[in-house]
Amino acid sequence: MILLIFLATILIISVTIYQYDEQTKEYNVSRFGRKEETLKKEITIQLYQRSTVAVTTENLQTIFQKAIYEIAFIHNLEISLYDLKGNFKNLSSFWVKRFYTQEPFYTKSVSIKI
Repeated sequence: MILLIFLATILIISVTIYQYDEQTKEYNVSRFGRKEETLKKEITIQLYQRSTVAVTTENLQTIFQKAIYEIAFIHNLEISLYDLKGNFKNLSSFWVKRFYTQEPFYTKSVSIKI
């Protein structure tokens, strides 16, 4: 009888741990998805509403000259920009670390194709 109770306890503990891990993974994936959608919206706003320059590959440096660092700081991310051909355009980490803090504070990286 004691063995049966012990086995049931072990089974319940293992199922609880598994369920907790799965819920944590689901939550983190959905949270990152929401963060990605917010970033896309902010970049779209920067491109089409706040910019007075024509949106072309050549003008991306001008458009995101300061805004990309502010967006990276607000969202606590390192943002890399690429054009549709896959060419690297901008990286936010160096300037974010230099102007906002002395130590790196971001933990995630997002690459967005424009």
